This record gives sequence, C-alpha cells and structure tokens, in this order.
Amino acid sequence: MGIPALQEDQVTTDSIEVDYKSIFDPFYPKKGKLKPSRLIRLFASSKESFKKKYLDKLPEGYQPDSSLTKLLDTLDKPVCKKDFPDFLRALGAVCDRAFIGPKRMLFDISYGCNLDCVYCRRHSAINPGDPDKADPRYESNFLPVDHMISILDDAKDLMVEEILLVGGGEPTIHPDFEILVKEVKKRGLGLNFSTNGLALRKKLVDVIVDNEVDNITISVSGVSFESYKATHPMMSKKGFEKLFHNFEYLNYKKRQKVKETGREFAKPFTLFLHVITSDNYHEVEDMIFTGKEYGFDTIWFKLVHPSEWSRHLCLNQEQAQEVRETFLQYRGLQEELEIKIDDYLSEEINNLDETGDWSGYFHEKRRCFVGWNFSYVDLSKDYSFCCGDKIVGLNKEYDSFYDFWTSPRYQRARRCARDINFGENNIKTYNDGAIIDDFCKSCDNTNFNNEMEKLMDKYTLDKFLPGA
Repeated sequence: MGIPALQEDQVTTDSIEVDYKSIFDPFYPKKGKLKPSRLIRLFASSKESFKKKYLDKLPEGYQPDSSLTKLLDTLDKPVCKKDFPDFLRALGAVCDRAFIGPKRMLFDISYGCNLDCVYCRRHSAINPGDPDKADPRYESNFLPVDHMISILDDAKDLMVEEILLVGGGEPTIHPDFEILVKEVKKRGLGLNFSTNGLALRKKLVDVIVDNEVDNITISVSGVSFESYKATHPMMSKKGFEKLFHNFEYLNYKKRQKVKETGREFAKPFTLFLHVITSDNYHEVEDMIFTGKEYGFDTIWFKLVHPSEWSRHLCLNQEQAQEVRETFLQYRGLQEELEIKIDDYLSEEINNLDETGDWSGYFHEKRRCFVGWNFSYVDLSKDYSFCCGDKIVGLNKEYDSFYDFWTSPRYQRARRCARDINFGENNIKTYNDGAIIDDFCKSCDNTNFNNEMEKLMDKYTLDKFLPGA
C-alpha cells in the first residue's frame, strides 16, 4: 500500500519551523482524527533510520527547529513496523502528545461480585471506606454492552493492543459477558480478563477457548481451604472444591483444543494469581505446585495493597524474608518445573517497608508514564487515570473515547504524573482525589510503567523530558 498523498492544505510556501512537540503536525490535515496507522506507513522501516525518513517526507516549506534537530539526531536509527506502536508511545511521552492509543484499556464492567476478598477495596466486609457499598443500586450495576462496543471501535482505530476486563467487581457475572468476548475478538483485539474462577463453568469455558481469549488471570490467593477461607470468608468447602473442578475443565478443554488443531499451544494463556498476605504467605511453595498440577502457564505473586483498614494483612519483615527465599528458590527452578513464575514480586518485596507499602514509587524521584500506555473506563462510564480510581474525564463531556484520549484535560493529567517530581503541580480528580496520592506508594500499574521506562531508555529519550 502506497503512502497517502499529503493534502494541499498541509503545505505552505512560507518557511515554518517545527519543534519536537509538534513533530507530526506537518503530516496531518487541518481537520481529521489522529491516525497512528498513517504514521507507521510513513516512517516505519527496518533499514532506513527514522531521522532520514522523517526529513525525506517533511513537506516543502517546513524545517525542524534546533530542539527537533537534536531529537532527530537521537533517533537516527531504524524503527521497524512491529516496534513502531511502542515507539510512538515513548515519543508521545517526550512530545507531550498522544500519537497512538494506549497499549491496554481496562474496562470495569461489573460492580457486583460473588466473593468477598478481605483485601478488596470494594467488597471487603472490613473496608469502611467505600460509600457505595451500602447503596443497593450498585449491587447489580453493569457497564452497558453497547457503550463498551462503541469504545472498542475507537480502540481499534487508535491501535490499542489489549482489552482488560477487570475492575472492582467480578467480570464474568456480567449478563453479556459472552457477547463482550466475541465483540472484542472479532475486532482483532487482544483480550485479557481477571476472574476469581467461580463462574468458569463448562459453557463459559467453551466460549473462552473457542474464541481464543488471549489471557486469563485467575485470582485465588490460597490453595488450602483454611487459607482460602481466611481470605474469602463467605466461601464453603463445597464451593472451594468446585473452584478447582473449574480449573480441571479449563485445562482439559485447552488440551482438547491442542489435539483438534495440532498446534503446540491453545489459548488462553492462564495465570494463577496469589495476593500474598499474612494469612497465606506460608503456602508459596504449594501455590507453585498446585498451579503446575492444574495446568496453569504462569504463577503470579503480588503483595496485598495496603490501606488503613487492611495493613494487618501485610507481611512483616520476617514473613517477607521467608517469602523472598522461597520465591527466589523456585524462580531458579522454572525450567525444570516447566512453569513460568513472574518476577513482579521481586520489586515489590525488595521495596517493602515497615508500613506495608511496597512500590517506593514517588519516593525515589521516578516518573509515571502510565498515561501513555494505559487507560481505564470506570463502571460509571467515566475515565480513570489508572487503577487508583482517579477520575480525570467525565463521559458526558466527550463524544467518544478518542475525544477524551486526545483532550487537553487528559494531557494535563499525563504531564502531572510524569513531572510531579520536577515542578509540576498536582491535579485534583473529579472524585475528590488527586493524580498523585498515597495509592501511588503501592502502585498497581508498576509493571506498565516499567515497560515505558524501558522504552524511554531504548530510544534514549529521557534527556528530552522536563527537568532532565
């Protein structure tokens, strides 16, 4: 496919200097939406450098100013088509723009839940801080499927790679969950959802496997009934046993799919998640072997998120040391065990302090780049900056997700998080919070931010950030 011709209204005979914050402005018509696919067609190459392709295609009458020249000198290297979406996210973080959609979009699709995890911010019986818990209107509240479908079309145009169905409730109890699965997959988008596993009955598992859902994270947090019951007080012994029968069928269905297709692997990729608390920390070894027994692909450990009402669940230093030693021992045996053990726990446990906080995030002068590779659609239909429930955009104020994603309001929120340690002022959210708050001390999106930090380093872009 050839490069689309530039529109006449893009070119002027006057000499116009382009700075790096308006780097792609000469390549867009005055009217029209951001099209990241166009940027990829114009500039991606496995042979020619981005700098060369940019200068070759810069319309007549435009010339880079000194700041853009320095940036282009740094980018005097090829960026292939496969890497270009992430390159645009990293470049956007420097240019204070969004040139492409987030890598992942999270949808909170269900307020209700069929469990009562003690550490849950919304459904824990010991959490006094959620004012909506007592409101009966919220018990059966679901994100409307037609609203989500309208956003999915924008997501595809913006080249979002993965849809996450997580949020504050159990997504699989949504009455249209099977429809959502099919709508996401028919658009060619990746699909990853988190579940407690209780609703993974045969019919739903068949839909999940047959539609090739990409990833399922199943949050269990205990492999003995005693520890599971401590974390999920309402659970019965029969319900606990049924949960593991669901895992058996999911593993069986995947193996059957392998036989039918002749492929080496059948989707979904399954993650066995355990939130480590003072009630279950002694089961780390058993969690690994149970995951292997039931055919999970990855074991994922993370520390409980500390709140004032849940700090008694946090590990003390002695418990943390025991977990650290067991975790490191079995991470070294991954190949022999033939199961992956994710390394996210390493950073969390190394940063764990005596209060239970574990990300050390803004204490070490790090930047937050999450606003360029992640976005969250709240159950209210409003837009949250991250998993910390920080509403930065009201649905009623925007005609589409695209309009919000490219809005000045969202860009101010991104800048705040990126530069809070470099003179930027904090911003209040619509739900009486702030972009940067105590939640950041144990950030749930640390892994996404780590990805962005690696991209900034890969393309040597850090030196162009404010305060660098």
